[in-house]
Amino acid sequence: MLILAGGGISSTEIVLPWHFETAVSMLVWFELGILIKNYMMNKTAVVWSNNAWFLLFVVITGAILCFINRRITGTSLQVRQDIYGNHFLYYLSAILGIHGFCGISKMIASNHVIEYCGRNSLYILALHKFPVLLFQQIVPFTRELLKNSNTVLGIVCGVMVSVLSIFISLIGGEIIRRICSFMIGETRKDR
Repeated sequence: MLILAGGGISSTEIVLPWHFETAVSMLVWFELGILIKNYMMNKTAVVWSNNAWFLLFVVITGAILCFINRRITGTSLQVRQDIYGNHFLYYLSAILGIHGFCGISKMIASNHVIEYCGRNSLYILALHKFPVLLFQQIVPFTRELLKNSNTVLGIVCGVMVSVLSIFISLIGGEIIRRICSFMIGETRKDR
């Protein structure tokens, strides 16, 4: 019911505080994620997590459909401006993405690198802006590529800058932990 209400009130003319109308219209993704995680993924997780090629195919197909939809629209797809392009392609690509990434997460359930990043997400959240600004100053063309992130080159640049920013943030986090751990609420016996 809220999804239908959100779809009805989500327009560029109606602006509620904190973009509440956009949040309500996006409940469809919240609901789809819950449905797929609870019902569909539990039944298909064993088959999908053992078939990495199928998961890769699902994710790539979803991405291709998203790019086709963007080409049809002639502009970037934007939730805030209610630009979805072809609704069938929009939902199909999103559902394929949800399935693919849920399957990938089941497949890599115990990955030490991802677990380390998760345990140190405070450092990533606190420090990630500094490396991004550094890249924009040292390598200025990344600024232009990141402005138009709906292109293949923009996505590749965004992924590379993100990975390097996370890596640099984790290094900064280790330095903070070793030198002044009191800043994050740790004492010597916590370490």
